[in-house]
Amino acid sequence: MKTQLEPQDIDAIAQRVVELLKPYLLEREETKITPIPPKPKGHYMTVPQLAEYLQVRKGTIHNWIYQRKIPYSKIGRRVRFKSGRGGVRLAYVHLIQV
Repeated sequence: MKTQLEPQDIDAIAQRVVELLKPYLLEREETKITPIPPKPKGHYMTVPQLAEYLQVRKGTIHNWIYQRKIPYSKIGRRVRFKSGRGGVRLAYVHLIQV
């Protein structure tokens, strides 16, 4: 079923999202987390590299892999994360939205 929203409904939703994100964004400013720098295309990251990049623990990355919350590739027996277009940055955005 498709639902069509009126422009005022979309504006109300956008304002509510901004209200909900403000505390998170202010907290992020206070802790001075550096923004995610872009990585070169075709580059693969290891679990420790991705953990440092996203500023989380390695165990968190392993949990996300197990829960299939983050896209990954296996090269042999090793888990790798493709950075570049649609890779790690997409995963980061997805995790923030969840």
